[in-house]
Amino acid sequence: MKSLHGIDDAILFIQGGTGGIGGGLAAYALENFSWKKVFVSYSNVDRLADLKNLVGNKKNICEFIHLDMESDQSIEEAANKVSQTSSHLDVLINAGGFLHDSDTVPEKRLEDIKRNNLLKSFNINAVGPLLMARHFSQLFDKNRRSIIVNISAKVGSISDNHLGGWYSYRAAKAALNMSTVHATRLLGPLAVAPFLSYISSNENSINGTDLAFSICTGFYALSLIFSLMIKNKSTGKVSSESFFTGFSEGVRYVHSNKPILIIIGMTTLHCMLTMSFESVLPYFSVNKIGGEGLAVSFLMMCVGIGALFASIFLAGTNNERLKGKLFYYFAILSGIAPIALGLSTNLYLSLSATMFMGMGQAGYMIISHTIIQMMSPDYVRGRIAGVYAMYIGGSMALFNFLNGLSADFIDPGYSLAIQGIIFSLIVFIYRNQNILNSIYSGNTKEITSYSKI
Repeated sequence: MKSLHGIDDAILFIQGGTGGIGGGLAAYALENFSWKKVFVSYSNVDRLADLKNLVGNKKNICEFIHLDMESDQSIEEAANKVSQTSSHLDVLINAGGFLHDSDTVPEKRLEDIKRNNLLKSFNINAVGPLLMARHFSQLFDKNRRSIIVNISAKVGSISDNHLGGWYSYRAAKAALNMSTVHATRLLGPLAVAPFLSYISSNENSINGTDLAFSICTGFYALSLIFSLMIKNKSTGKVSSESFFTGFSEGVRYVHSNKPILIIIGMTTLHCMLTMSFESVLPYFSVNKIGGEGLAVSFLMMCVGIGALFASIFLAGTNNERLKGKLFYYFAILSGIAPIALGLSTNLYLSLSATMFMGMGQAGYMIISHTIIQMMSPDYVRGRIAGVYAMYIGGSMALFNFLNGLSADFIDPGYSLAIQGIIFSLIVFIYRNQNILNSIYSGNTKEITSYSKI
């Protein structure tokens, strides 16, 4: 909210005002920032009086709206109420959540899991915020900066789950985390699309695609700077806090542990051969399917849609054998979808292919990350994750560069198709390799036993 400080006509909507976090955010935002209007939703009428007391003397700019996160109609009606009194919305904060009520308790054993409790938790914690984004993003003004904030929970971390329990709440928050990440791949290009269209329509302006990629590069640089500013002490067994010492320890461990090396190697190949397509999309959209820079945004949006479906589906899947099979199927899909895109000469076929690409890639990466966490012993898990991120990120960046560099000499469509064929063949040929076979079969006991090697 600091980035909006000083904008007199900024409008805020906080979902979940009768909860502790939502009410606290509402009070803090009203006390410390200048707003034209603040909407706060409530689900419990009995707590509305407390909420009104909490906002104090700011009631003149605050409007309270009843909202049921389990009701599509209630969410849509809340968005309509905002549109009736305000010309736009700047910030949406989803602060509400559900852990338990008088009829449910957080699960401590597998025997405590009940379908209705799982569905209720998913409806409120994961599906609800996505539907909020769907309806309220229509109130955003493309000429103003708009922000969606989803308040999640640490227990929604897939890797940081040492105590177990709270199955429905953890799974729902994990779904929210992945949905938030992958929704940016949908909403980001959607925001860029009008920008590209406007610049492309002006013959005297610089190329819209070039400028968009330059801006993206700038954001990557900012993310690196902010990441380097994070101060965190390791709690693992380490003799030095030096980055290079820790990283070299991770490299040595990875290369001495065959199971981890194989899964990181396969994931690196996956990133190199199937996910390094962004640099050739502009050339592909113009020369292959006859689209302009605007088509790039729609292709990337479809990648985001597919990724979103895969992440939501996996977040609600507790069957480990099914996950193992899906890991294999996602790998094959990651190889086949680029072949379809590379050989396509039709925009609609290309959009379908990119949606399946996003589905396969997100599904594969989510499961591979989970597997590596299961394989890694606690004392060196962070270093292994660092090596894993370095390998997949570095390889993907390198192949993006090489694909872009070779676009003038090799048809990008053929490059995408050939790389997809190579990865599909690798997955198929090595499907019976002992370690990969145990993963594809969902043998969690064998997978976790690798952490003791």
